[in-house]
Amino acid sequence: MTGLWWRGRGAIAKPHDYALKSFFADTTLRIGRTETRHLGPDVAVVRTRLHLTGQRAPDGSRAGDRQTILTAILRREGKSWLAVSAQNTEVSPGMETHLAEDDTTRPVDYRR
Repeated sequence: MTGLWWRGRGAIAKPHDYALKSFFADTTLRIGRTETRHLGPDVAVVRTRLHLTGQRAPDGSRAGDRQTILTAILRREGKSWLAVSAQNTEVSPGMETHLAEDDTTRPVDYRR
């Protein structure tokens, strides 16, 4: 959970280029469950679960697998759909929320 917020094509492309050439260079991203909700003929919300493997840790070792939920707002332009906004949220399996403690957050489950 990092809370990065980019605005504009260049601001989005630069960190993605860096990540894909470094710590995400050897990753595989698998698409899982996907839902699409059309808000009109030219606007849709797409939500999909992603499973990422092969990320490198800061020390160069292979990190554990991750799951996220990507939500995107799409707009039709001609025959194409363009993403106009997107949010990628980390999934912490079995957890309900995050708890802030000592300048950090951690996933927690209050049901236990």
